This record gives sequence, structure tokens and C-alpha cells, in this order.
Amino acid sequence: MRLFDAHCHLQDPRIRHCLEDTIKATEGQGVQQFACNGTCEDDWPQSRSDKWLDNLRKQLEEVPRAGLGEVHCVSAFGKLQEMLQQHGPFAQGLILHSWIGPAEMVDALAKIQGVFFSLSGHLTRMSKKKYEPMIPLERLLLETDAPDGRPRLGDVWGTYQEQLLNFQSQDGTEDQELNHPANIRQAAVTVCQQLQLPGHSKVVQQLSV
Repeated sequence: MRLFDAHCHLQDPRIRHCLEDTIKATEGQGVQQFACNGTCEDDWPQSRSDKWLDNLRKQLEEVPRAGLGEVHCVSAFGKLQEMLQQHGPFAQGLILHSWIGPAEMVDALAKIQGVFFSLSGHLTRMSKKKYEPMIPLERLLLETDAPDGRPRLGDVWGTYQEQLLNFQSQDGTEDQELNHPANIRQAAVTVCQQLQLPGHSKVVQQLSV
């Protein structure tokens, strides 16, 4: 099965020592393409400033119908929805990175042309009830956010922690804190199971091999 990682950070210095092996291992799990996001924690103070809403509005107004790439919203979902409804559709596409928003907003946001929901291993830290509403299959993306966003697996999500791939630390030991991009398979299994996607049983069987 061919997979696409919609958001990761392969340039992260924490995995620089094993980047080539990481890419090979991930491709061996069926991942054919990565969307590598070039931001890092040093960028966060500006993006998390009180002026983020004004900055986003300015960009949307100056470049109408342009592709924003992606937006990461943590709490101001109502303001984001209002702005996207006002300025959509997005012909070049707009990814809602690591979507954890209110379930009741899914339907309204999905009606905006060009908006996509990207789910990551972070969803294993949330209640299953947040993902009961069906995200349209044609608007659903998967991401790892690697080397962050390591899934928390276990009885709650019906999969097992030992199935996750680990990075090799520089001293040769396994790093069980960072998230290997090949773990997108586990994210895919979790999403298929919890959203009950069409043909999910067959997909889960293929991904679990």
C-alpha cells in the first residue's frame, strides 16, 4: 500500500545522524512521499503571537484564493472557521495540520473547497469521541509530525507500543521517545479503525502485515 506523510520534519537535527537510514526504512514501509515542513520551535514565538489572526487575515486578503499550505490551530477553532469560510475556496489546498478540533466543526469546514484534515499520532492522546463524525475520505490526510508526535498506543486504541519503529541513537541504542516517520502505518490503522472508513477492515489487514 502506498502512503504519503503530509507533515514531518526530516531536517530536525535530532535525527540528522540517521536521516538516510530513516528515509530508507520509511520507504520500506510503503511511504513514497513526504511533505517536509521547514519550521522549528524557534519560529513559534512569532506564529503564536497575539497578532496571529491579523497576520493570517492580511495574507488571505493580499493574496486571494492562494494556497496557504497549512494551518495549525490549537484552540481558536471558531475564529479560524469564520475566516476560512469568508476567504475560501482554496484552489491550491489548505491543510489543517494535526487536526484536533471540535467534532461539530468537521462538516462546516469540509464544505469549504480545498480544506483538508490531516490526522497524526497525536490523535492517540485524545478521546475516541473526538473522531466519531466522519471526515470525508477525499479530505483526509495522514501525517507523522516526526520526529515528534509519537503515538501512545495500548489498550485504548487496540494496538501495541512494541509495533512502533524506533530511531537508533548515536550511541547505538534505540530511542523510544522520538517518532519514526514509518509509524504513519500505525496512525493509518488507528484512523481506519476509529473512523470506520469504507473497507477499513481490509485496509487495516494490509497495513498490519
